[in-house]
Amino acid sequence: MKIDYFNYLYDLEGISIGSYIKGLELMNALETRGHLVKKYWRLGDESTANEKSNSVRQILKAHLHRYLHESSQIFKNIKFYIEEQKILNTDTPDILIARLESYLFSPLIYVRKMDIPFIVEADSPVVYELDNFGPDYIRIPHLAEKLEADFVKKADMAFCVSNTLKEYFVKRGVPEEKLRVITNGADLNRFNPDISSSEVEEKYNLRDRIVVGFVGSFHYWHGVDQLIDLIKGLILEFDNVSFLLVGSGGPMAGELKNFIRSENLTNRMILTGHVPHESVPKYISAMDIVLAPYPDLRFFYYSPVKIFEYMACGKAVVSSKIGQIAEVIEHGVDGILCTPGDVQAMKDSVRNLILNKEKRLSMGTAASTKVRLSYSWQKKAEELESLCMDVLEKRRSIRSSQ
Repeated sequence: MKIDYFNYLYDLEGISIGSYIKGLELMNALETRGHLVKKYWRLGDESTANEKSNSVRQILKAHLHRYLHESSQIFKNIKFYIEEQKILNTDTPDILIARLESYLFSPLIYVRKMDIPFIVEADSPVVYELDNFGPDYIRIPHLAEKLEADFVKKADMAFCVSNTLKEYFVKRGVPEEKLRVITNGADLNRFNPDISSSEVEEKYNLRDRIVVGFVGSFHYWHGVDQLIDLIKGLILEFDNVSFLLVGSGGPMAGELKNFIRSENLTNRMILTGHVPHESVPKYISAMDIVLAPYPDLRFFYYSPVKIFEYMACGKAVVSSKIGQIAEVIEHGVDGILCTPGDVQAMKDSVRNLILNKEKRLSMGTAASTKVRLSYSWQKKAEELESLCMDVLEKRRSIRSSQ
């Protein structure tokens, strides 16, 4: 198949890095299956770079953006349509896959005009995120909701990362039969139990220590406040335990640094700062127990890539029992699940794993086996390939019956 992939994320190496990695890994895996895939990052970092370089624009934006954001997003579709028409005319793909984004409809115009099979990557509830996390923009009532629903409904098919997200779109009028769940996964060539940890162990003096680790930014939705409480309870109890926290950014990074200084824990609680994704495997390899202490979020629609990468590396995962994580991890077999917000239960679980090396290893082995069988990016590419083939077959069937 010839596949074009349009992705409208911005700040690819920053706030959008998780979704960027997912799109990149999935499309790369499709290529390894023999398909010709052309990837187009429609925004990339251009918009933020242009804003930073134009002070007049920044001043105007500060005063007017609240009022003009919606109209500016809608008018972007004109630019997108002109560019995408040229791309699709040149590439003549068998199928177009485009990521859902707020106020986006440009791909719909051309694929309907030229009768190109169209699949939507519906990996985020864009209106929900706009309502709950976006600035206080002035908006036309129900416009964003209509554009979101229409974009998904008018595609041949759509796929999303979780059952929770699928339910979200069904409630917004998308027929259930138009939606498939394709979870995130892990790259087994880079995340596996055979990755060497020696470089990280030497750098941070971790040899002969039990390492409890965390990968991610230091935001409240990653449960960083619970992480601090958990560390407080364990670090004084076990002299042979160190904590390796891999990541940067987020409002709670400062709180973590203050805690380390105030408790004089510099040698046992390590904040690495930003680590490029390609280097993350060797850091996970240096960990014995890995954490995902998500709080009790009302709408947990995510498919956390780090869970699959933790498991792929053969690590004992201690996580909150929430959303898709509770569907992926079998408690007591390939990980441990705790009620979100129950710091004591998580602390007890980590303590038991610190004291039981055999259990850590058996859980890690079961976890890596599960990811290898069901959650590699190659496996996810097979699922997306099947979806594409179904769309093309349905199109052929309709044409032959006309």
